[in-house]
Amino acid sequence: MAVALKADPSIYSGLRSKRTSLGVSLARCIKPGVDSRGHPMIKMVGVVAGDAECYETFTELFDPVLRALHGGAEPPATAPQASSPEDCAALAT
Repeated sequence: MAVALKADPSIYSGLRSKRTSLGVSLARCIKPGVDSRGHPMIKMVGVVAGDAECYETFTELFDPVLRALHGGAEPPATAPQASSPEDCAALAT
């Protein structure tokens, strides 16, 4: 998260006033990374999605973080959705 924000500081200014329909803000998503400095030998992601909509609302931040985490692979166009335990089991396979 820090690497993405340092590389393009306009990400923060562009997203800081946005919220998902459930009220999740950018501040809530980046709080774990701000609160925990991590360890110099271990890279942390530093950003969490408060709900599924965060990936779309804050895509300018999540996409570069996910690319770095997965070795440059592009994130999927849409995240898989599950609305029941059976759907979750199907996603796991």
